[in-house]
Amino acid sequence: MSRNWKLIYAELGGAILGLILSFVFHFAFEWSGEMPSIAWLFAVNESVWEHSKLIFYPYLIYSIIEYFILRIDKGTYITAKAISLLTTIPMMLIMYYTYTGIIGTHVLWVDILITIIIVLLSYTFSYLMISRNFRVKGYMWLALLAFIVFVMLIVFTYYPPQIPLFFDNSSKIYGLG
Repeated sequence: MSRNWKLIYAELGGAILGLILSFVFHFAFEWSGEMPSIAWLFAVNESVWEHSKLIFYPYLIYSIIEYFILRIDKGTYITAKAISLLTTIPMMLIMYYTYTGIIGTHVLWVDILITIIIVLLSYTFSYLMISRNFRVKGYMWLALLAFIVFVMLIVFTYYPPQIPLFFDNSSKIYGLG
């Protein structure tokens, strides 16, 4: 099997797994009995910020595993995956706040559609970058930035800023409450 087909199958598998895991990550905290020790990984409420975990973490986890399976040039791989990973949260925020700003409320099926679109776009972008051997000189800075976002997801779960991005309108709490 050619390298390109392996990459296509790997990215397609990642997208499918990412969609499945986004569902699991949405409910896993509740299913665990709301254990604070795992709150860093799963959505703990219905805030927009907590929903970013549904896309970010599955993509990150799969990307780490995929690297060892595909054995692609490190610079190319980190460039592609870090750029794709770092765009997931801004894409989600832009799409969510644009449509809710226009219609004045959120609609569950649109939220789900946004998740599907972002997951598919992320894997498509990384496929295109890897297949074209796209690489930036400072790719390790991209990895550092992705790590900073990772840390922010953890910290803001336990110590969320008191701004609307972190507020759960349904339960009227920030973070773990």
